[in-house]
Amino acid sequence: MIVKKYSQLDKKLLEEVNVLYNTCEVFDKHPSKMYWPIVQQRQIQKLSCDFLCYESNQLIGYLGLFAFSYDSIEVCAFVHPEHRQNGVFIRCLMATQSEREKWGASSLTLPCHQNAIPACKVLQKLSARYVYSEYALSLVLPKSDEKEKFEVGLTPAGIEDVDILAQIDHACFNTDMQRMRECFTHTIADSNRATWLAVRDDTVIGKMHVRMENESAIIHDFAILPKYQGKGFGTQVLKQTLLALSKNNVARVEMEVSATNKKALNIYQRCGFDIKNAFDFWRV
Repeated sequence: MIVKKYSQLDKKLLEEVNVLYNTCEVFDKHPSKMYWPIVQQRQIQKLSCDFLCYESNQLIGYLGLFAFSYDSIEVCAFVHPEHRQNGVFIRCLMATQSEREKWGASSLTLPCHQNAIPACKVLQKLSARYVYSEYALSLVLPKSDEKEKFEVGLTPAGIEDVDILAQIDHACFNTDMQRMRECFTHTIADSNRATWLAVRDDTVIGKMHVRMENESAIIHDFAILPKYQGKGFGTQVLKQTLLALSKNNVARVEMEVSATNKKALNIYQRCGFDIKNAFDFWRV
């Protein structure tokens, strides 16, 4: 068993990881947490973020590091069903030690599907503590020609708006601003993505990000600045986004929300979203 580390995965390696992911999903009957767009678009850097475990030249385990905040690195991992309970995950985790020290984060955050009971037991053995839960939502988007009037408008964001996007993200999610500047610089340049600023009376009050995948769209990093929350502006931004996607023949929309964010969850469900999967997040 050998663990190889990479700062960037080429097309061949991405396909290997994708095959492993699909194998695990079919066996488990639920998805593993994975940030595919980030993995696919990682830039060559000094730090290694992807760890691939091989046995007899077969990929049997994957672990990825994702830095979304100052104090913790998120870890996504999955292991081939035939090689579980053989220490593959721990082997991959140990291989990240030197890289994690370079990041300077004080802890690791590990997402685990609520139905993945064996994986949760592994985390408990690591003395991981439960932090929060997150729902994966999905909506089959109906055709709509609704012409509702809104107080908040959506304006396409450009490269000149990277700083304000990072500031909003930091204010709402406590993310690392420099890392988010780098992230948003890449996402704005991506032709498969749309990034909007939410504007009311010439004041930017939030943002919306959408990634396109064939006839589906994934909403992510949707945020309204705290001082403007609870006023119905988030609902308006979401409705306008769904209308825009409907006009562009998008058939399905997906997004994620914290299980404790009841207000946001209620908004999404009123707009037609259903809960498809639930993930618990643990910290070590």
